[in-house]
Amino acid sequence: LIDADGSTSNTASQKITVTDTSPTSGVVSISLDEKLLPTIGSEAGSSNPTSVTALTIVKGQDAISDVVFTSATTTALTALSLRSSGTLLTYAISNDGHTLTATAGAKTIFTLVIGNATDATGTTQTITATLSGALDQTGLTASNLNVTYQVRDIDSTISTSATFTVVDDTPKTPV
Repeated sequence: LIDADGSTSNTASQKITVTDTSPTSGVVSISLDEKLLPTIGSEAGSSNPTSVTALTIVKGQDAISDVVFTSATTTALTALSLRSSGTLLTYAISNDGHTLTATAGAKTIFTLVIGNATDATGTTQTITATLSGALDQTGLTASNLNVTYQVRDIDSTISTSATFTVVDDTPKTPV
């Protein structure tokens, strides 16, 4: 290195500051109505009600590496003590963390699937909700489930959530 007066130096130092940022996620809401369930809904459809919703992830400086459900997801849902036909729901997460399944005994009640989970840009991640059975919702018009998930980049993780609303079917009064 040569300084301003022409002297040569073999060493120099320069302070470098690196600011890292974490990803963020906006508000996510999903709603499915029990009245559309095949055979049991008051306005029964031909297939299980399904909704695909964007996760509104904004990456920080680093690329998104994954979006997953975790044990915190199942712990929070288990604490709600939800039931279907009197049977307590149990929850399972797939090995890759991208699918959450709620069951009552052997019957699947709902599934949530994170799509495009490893899109590095964070712009195409989605959550697909499919309702396959009814919840016991005595005295309620809907159940709002806070479903947590993690957004990960190469060196940080944020926990965020989506509100999954299951609207109760109201039986029709015969005319």
